[in-house]
Amino acid sequence: MIRWAATRPAVIWAFGMALMLAGAVAFTKLPLATRTSVELPRLSVTASWPAASAELLETYVTSPIEAAIQGVRGVRKTSSESGDGGRGGGGRGGVANSRITVELEPGVDVQLTRLAIHERLELLRNDFPLGVTPPEVSN
Repeated sequence: MIRWAATRPAVIWAFGMALMLAGAVAFTKLPLATRTSVELPRLSVTASWPAASAELLETYVTSPIEAAIQGVRGVRKTSSESGDGGRGGGGRGGVANSRITVELEPGVDVQLTRLAIHERLELLRNDFPLGVTPPEVSN
């Protein structure tokens, strides 16, 4: 076998090149995971205010909650939605609902951060207008 290969170097070179070309083509066809999606831990804070508009809820409840949460260690980003729930059944309107989504840093202790957020919300409780349901923190 070695003697045959030694007498035909052009065949060996052609075989080697064909093997490298096939490897290069196969490499480009591999489904490589170039973008890995990391699912960050999240918490949700909800509050409501019966017979109030979404604008009032945003001003007096959602914004102060977001400001308090931003200072908690391990919080990466917050985003909120305030809207009229429409569950009032007549009269002056429905219930205005607020939902704040809190994205946490990767590797943070979720329960400890949740407790810290809950403590900040307890400090804010006396500043909320009458009728606002206490904010709830959930996973």
